[in-house]
Amino acid sequence: MLALSSLYPPHAIGGYENACHDVLSRWAAGGHHVAVLTSAARVPGVVAPDPPGTCLRRELTLLYGGPPGSSLPRRQRVPPIVVRDLWSLRRALREVRPDVVSLWHPGGFSLALVYLLAHQRVPVVSVVCDHWPVYAPAADPTPFVGRRAAPVPGRVVFCSAALRHVVEAGTGLTFPDSSVVWLGVDHIAFPVDVAPDERPWRWRLLYAGRLSPEKGVQTAVRALALLPPETTLDLVGWGESGARADLEDLAASLGVADRLTITARSRSELASCYQQADALLFPSEWQEPFGIVPLEAMAVGTPVVATGAGGSGEYLRDRENCLVYPPGDAVALAEAVSALANDAPLRSAILSGGSETAAALSTDRLAAELLDVHAEAAGVPSSMV
Repeated sequence: MLALSSLYPPHAIGGYENACHDVLSRWAAGGHHVAVLTSAARVPGVVAPDPPGTCLRRELTLLYGGPPGSSLPRRQRVPPIVVRDLWSLRRALREVRPDVVSLWHPGGFSLALVYLLAHQRVPVVSVVCDHWPVYAPAADPTPFVGRRAAPVPGRVVFCSAALRHVVEAGTGLTFPDSSVVWLGVDHIAFPVDVAPDERPWRWRLLYAGRLSPEKGVQTAVRALALLPPETTLDLVGWGESGARADLEDLAASLGVADRLTITARSRSELASCYQQADALLFPSEWQEPFGIVPLEAMAVGTPVVATGAGGSGEYLRDRENCLVYPPGDAVALAEAVSALANDAPLRSAILSGGSETAAALSTDRLAAELLDVHAEAAGVPSSMV
């Protein structure tokens, strides 16, 4: 099969690209021939080699939405770049001769590539894990694509029912034949602790993810100022230009600058980051497509405090596998953290529930379910894809 994704590890900045890699690598390990067509974009500072097992073609160009610190082409160069990328896609289709195309994240690419796939005879499965059908038409600088709703070709799989609703509302399209397959946590990178030990509470809080306002990071910093003076908050993630400075300014204005750290970590370091924290904060304030970070924390035995916004609310259950508080409410977030700190039986129950959730929502389960969808679209047994 041939898969398309705007970014592909180790050059990745979000859960979408990592989920794509985790699934495709399992297909390849199972004996399926997998080729990946992705962009030539590089995440600054990442020097790790490409992952083994798949045929990687880093040939396409990101026209917008590149990794922080990366460069994008000037608008006047877009038409010849798009023509070149269309030829790259045609060449990949001709040389790989896939039974099915797996379209993951085309956000950042020209939508001309998506239109081309929509008019090929090869079956397509679109694995939609963010709002690209909504934002891509306005963001795409390709002059001849237009600004109508982006096509979502072939069989469509959403990572949550909430995301399907957002895409339908934002595009005016309907997807009556689509399905919902929840994402999963990679048990190789984040092995599940089936009987997590309760750690001594040290008031160490962690946020992992994009450093942007819709993720609720500023609410987490405001909550920090309401907690005991020994409380610390580690922010681990990438941010757009100025995002880090805004957070540092906010912390300084609240008098908690010395209790806040902001760093970027590789995925291989995240499990250790989770394990060193007393609680993982997931303060998202937008319609989260799914939210893989809480599952990663649950897997390694770290309790979660979250808003349950968007798709994350489909698996986050208050006082069963996490604590849920209203989005944007710093007081409620601080109260939830304090409840965790002062109630050992509650922490124990949440740890147990989180472990069960992370064990059930695995990448292996995700890969198997998506393989069945792709095989059905191709009209062949899953062993022959």
